Amino acid sequence: MSGIRQAAMSFGLSIPFCVWWTDTIFSVYKVQGKSMEPSLQDGDVILVRKSDLLPYFFPNPQPQHHAGTTITIPETRYLISKHPILFPGDVVVYKNPMTFPNEFIIKRVVGVGGQYVRPTYARRMVSIPPYGLWLEGDNTRESIADSRTYGSITKNLLVGRAEYILWPPSRWMPIKSRPPSEDRTSTIW
Repeated sequence: MSGIRQAAMSFGLSIPFCVWWTDTIFSVYKVQGKSMEPSLQDGDVILVRKSDLLPYFFPNPQPQHHAGTTITIPETRYLISKHPILFPGDVVVYKNPMTFPNEFIIKRVVGVGGQYVRPTYARRMVSIPPYGLWLEGDNTRESIADSRTYGSITKNLLVGRAEYILWPPSRWMPIKSRPPSEDRTSTIW
């Protein structure tokens, strides 16, 4: 009887850790719709990284260069970040600002706070406010709910960065970052 009790106790003690892990570090989401084709297909199951572990041990990250601009990563002093560090081209999951908190959407980062971005439908550049993101779907004909509809998104609505396609097994692979073309983003107008 003690073996069953010990197994039940171990299982019971692991539940809070598993809940914390899926709430804070990694989670799984299912792709719905065709807005991210061909990168992500309807029905794909993806692994989403919700925060960066131990950024404290990497206090001086090197600036990243994307689409002719330099993005400096702020110095961090914490064990688990609130959000992963994002760059233009990353695929993210966020909460829909129109139906918050009931719907999650998957899109690609076109620009980050402090940049100017040219939406696919416009000729002029749009300024992204600090702590904001400009998100668009890969399939412009099918992508309705993105920054072209409601402007830049605050990082407070961000769930995390999509890392891997987990299902179906035939598509098991990392999700690649595809930075936007140089004529789409700029740090100067």
